[in-house]
Amino acid sequence: MRAYTDAIASALQDAPRVERVAQARLTVEVGYAEETHVRHWIEQAQYTLVDSRYTMTVRLTIQMPVTAVDAARVALRDLTQGRAGFPEHE
Repeated sequence: MRAYTDAIASALQDAPRVERVAQARLTVEVGYAEETHVRHWIEQAQYTLVDSRYTMTVRLTIQMPVTAVDAARVALRDLTQGRAGFPEHE
């Protein structure tokens, strides 16, 4: 039994560590004039653009760490001078 335990412990010690980060999706609604700025911000922040929809406005869905959502809302409001909206349901 001890040999198995030692073998497992040795294998786990050499195994690569993988950090798991909980993800969330944030949908932002902006005017066409702000879309380029928001896309650039997404790229700079190294988030993932998951979806984009075009109607009277542009609706972008962004994937990011859960811990970044509140700060992202503030940054997007600042970037768009308060014009960014955050619809709760699509």
